[in-house]
Amino acid sequence: MVNRTLTTQLLAATGIESFGELRLCSFASSVSNLLMWSHYGDSHRGYCLEFDARTLPIGFAHKVRYTKDYPVAPFPPDEDARNLRPALIKSPEWEYEGEYRTLFTPSNDFKIPNDGQSLHLTSESLTGIYFGVNTAADDKERIIEKVTRGPFSPTIYDAELAQSTFEIVFSPRT
Repeated sequence: MVNRTLTTQLLAATGIESFGELRLCSFASSVSNLLMWSHYGDSHRGYCLEFDARTLPIGFAHKVRYTKDYPVAPFPPDEDARNLRPALIKSPEWEYEGEYRTLFTPSNDFKIPNDGQSLHLTSESLTGIYFGVNTAADDKERIIEKVTRGPFSPTIYDAELAQSTFEIVFSPRT
């Protein structure tokens, strides 16, 4: 006789354990989205990093799908990328993000360069830094100083709100 409750609990625990190992790095597809700056950019006080999507590990990113239904994970699990589906689905309320995700595990199952916690970036992968409209000058200088000490040479952008529309205008520093 099969105890369905116990089986369901064991499957749930296995899924939670498996996904607990997963590392996720999210990327937005637009630098000028006002909601993104409000929600994730600390009310325009933060900054946005721009990456070249053709370089690794960013090139491994998968587009997030937005649906009202919870994802269903196959059991037994598939032997390929279809196992990632549950980590690539979000509610339609988040669709404005236009999100992409790079997924990896500390054991490096997906052959993405990482140290178990963070992705390893090549010097050409970081192409831009966009400061929010309200980013403090000392924060900008601290970030620029950290970046110039590393292997990156991104273009630096400052932002201001457009005068007659609900838009952010970015200008490269000269």
